[in-house]
Amino acid sequence: MSRSRGPRCSRRRLLWAASGAAVGLAGCTGLQSDAGAHWREGGADDGEYERFGDGTESETAVGESDVDAQTDANGTEGDEDDTTGGSTDDLVIVSADDERDDGIETGGSVVLESDASVDDDVEAGYQVALEDDAELDGNLEAGDDVRLDPGAAIDGNVEAGGGVILSNGAEIDGNLEADGTVAVAGDAEIDGNVTGSAVTVAGDAEIDGEITETG
Repeated sequence: MSRSRGPRCSRRRLLWAASGAAVGLAGCTGLQSDAGAHWREGGADDGEYERFGDGTESETAVGESDVDAQTDANGTEGDEDDTTGGSTDDLVIVSADDERDDGIETGGSVVLESDASVDDDVEAGYQVALEDDAELDGNLEAGDDVRLDPGAAIDGNVEAGGGVILSNGAEIDGNLEADGTVAVAGDAEIDGNVTGSAVTVAGDAEIDGEITETG
């Protein structure tokens, strides 16, 4: 399978995309009191957020979820070890090509950069992103949205408090339960049952299991 390397996720900002696939991203709900992750249209000014799935996104629109929101709320800034010092919402980054054989448990976001791997379970209170060809060999629990870039893979079950996007070539070998929308693009695959408020399968994507839409 041909895998292209996309742009890297910055240390405190996650770019969320659907690899150009026509996906209906409606009804994404998170665990926050306003019942939804906030996403920003490309080119919008900082602070001008639009609701994920409000019908304004184009097929190739890139929404930007501002990780700064979680640190600013605590009055903290990221430090050199990639965490928000003194905050209960720590941002954990597994650097590109790194292999981590222990699990991750944090109240904040988790980012696996390109070709990084984690060989254990991950629990995050906020968002989780797996960049190109990153691998997680364990279960994933995220309090908010989950994104798998091209070639990223999870060998385990996934539970998300928000929406889930699988880009071209991404794989989940396990069951997926999401409070929000599940979008499976291109030739992405899920080998297990899928539950979401809405489930969209585009292109040659496959789901080998039961699909349940909770509305």
